[in-house]
Amino acid sequence: SAEIWCPPVALLSAGIQAPSGDRVANIPARLGTQESLQFLLDRTTVEINYEIIRGEGGNQMIYLRFLTPSPGIWRLNLTASGTSDSFFHLWLPAYGTLDKDVRLLRPDPFTTIMGPGNCIHCFTVAVNNTANTATEGFSGRGYNFLDLVTPSIAAPGSNLTAPSYIEGYQSFTGASACTALTTGCCALVLEWARSLTPPKNYGQNEIRTFLLRGADRPSGESFPNPFSGYGNLNLEQSFLSFFA
Repeated sequence: SAEIWCPPVALLSAGIQAPSGDRVANIPARLGTQESLQFLLDRTTVEINYEIIRGEGGNQMIYLRFLTPSPGIWRLNLTASGTSDSFFHLWLPAYGTLDKDVRLLRPDPFTTIMGPGNCIHCFTVAVNNTANTATEGFSGRGYNFLDLVTPSIAAPGSNLTAPSYIEGYQSFTGASACTALTTGCCALVLEWARSLTPPKNYGQNEIRTFLLRGADRPSGESFPNPFSGYGNLNLEQSFLSFFA
């Protein structure tokens, strides 16, 4: 399967060419359009579903599902309606759920943070190497498909020692590990804010700003960037910057 996303400015219509050369011309994008396309020479069925308005952003999504796809190169022809300049992003399912031979001919390593991490109001965390703060290669990269800054920040997420749900402690690696660490930092900031006189009722935006303000931004790098957003998480420095 594959998902194609584009901003609401233009409306995309999709056409498909199979490895055999069999082709289906552009199918007009209309609300609720669902088509099942038969490629007889390739013995393949492609289901296409248009969602004209998807989510609070109002973006268009085209969902393609390939049933018993024949080997070879499948080509998509996308046509935008109107005169406005447009762009799109196409994503395959997550690594590990596809056959290793299924890939894009010209893949782009950027804009690979998926939902919900690419949403407008999310606080998204990239995975840093615990030893040297370099962003891990498997960490999703920004920006999001509307070119908004994502990830927001980077935090340690490789070989973190944490309580095991089975027994004792074990090592964890991945986005879930760095996100859990950052969530704990958010809880500490919230707890501290409530202890002030008078108490501060910090919300998402305040906590986000608090952590971004104290993030480490090594010299020689530009920020924000698609790898680590506004920098590397540093909770102590965030508190110190608050009183500077």
